[in-house]
Amino acid sequence: MALLKNLTKQQVITERVIKAQTFWERSKGLLGRDSLDPNTALWISQCPWIHTFFMRFTIDAVFVDRNLKVANIKKQILPNRITMPVLKANSVFEMAAGVAQEKNIHIGDQLYVGD
Repeated sequence: MALLKNLTKQQVITERVIKAQTFWERSKGLLGRDSLDPNTALWISQCPWIHTFFMRFTIDAVFVDRNLKVANIKKQILPNRITMPVLKANSVFEMAAGVAQEKNIHIGDQLYVGD
């Protein structure tokens, strides 16, 4: 399983990244879950905006460009909300609420997925 790291701050953000690449995986996202472990992130490819309709918990969303540079961060997104599209975003990491602040993620940080 891959790690999500912030290379700018030399810090591990989460120890487990779940990739959502197919249409079905991207459409389902975190639906049906009661929570998300703070050590896990869902990486949704080809995704410049998200919604939390029918979700049961609050999340943080870190939008990144093709090079995994942070383009925007939406913190504490409540269920049944929608974000505006992030023009520079190519994908998004959805994580437990509070992780973006706890891990001190900022726009412009360079992220990395791997070992």
